[in-house]
Amino acid sequence: MRIRQQSGLSLMETLLVLALLAVVMSWAVPQYQNHLRRGQRQLVKLSLMQTAQWLERAAAIQGSYPTSQQVPTALLQISGGAYQIQLQTDPTANTFALQAVPQASQAPDACGVLTLNHLGEQGVQYASLSAKECWGR
Repeated sequence: MRIRQQSGLSLMETLLVLALLAVVMSWAVPQYQNHLRRGQRQLVKLSLMQTAQWLERAAAIQGSYPTSQQVPTALLQISGGAYQIQLQTDPTANTFALQAVPQASQAPDACGVLTLNHLGEQGVQYASLSAKECWGR
């Protein structure tokens, strides 16, 4: 009689592989989500700068910053809906303030609300990181 050798993984080997996979995934998934948030943050920083530039050009032509109703809606929208850009202008003081408020999956971002004003000051609100850390990365 010939003994047939079995091939394949035992239950213990399968459980070990699954446990290792779970450990790797518990590290990889948050890293991937942070990477996506960082990418969305870069996109909104670019949008804030473009909107501020548009406001400066409009102010140079009109003599004062336009109101939020006069700004094209395309400037205040971010693809993917990760942020909502809000604009506050004060025509009497000739100032503006832009805020990028995180939405949905971007809400737990460590940089919170990104801000930019008429002086070019870059800031953050409700953030666990500093403005320099958020705007610099």
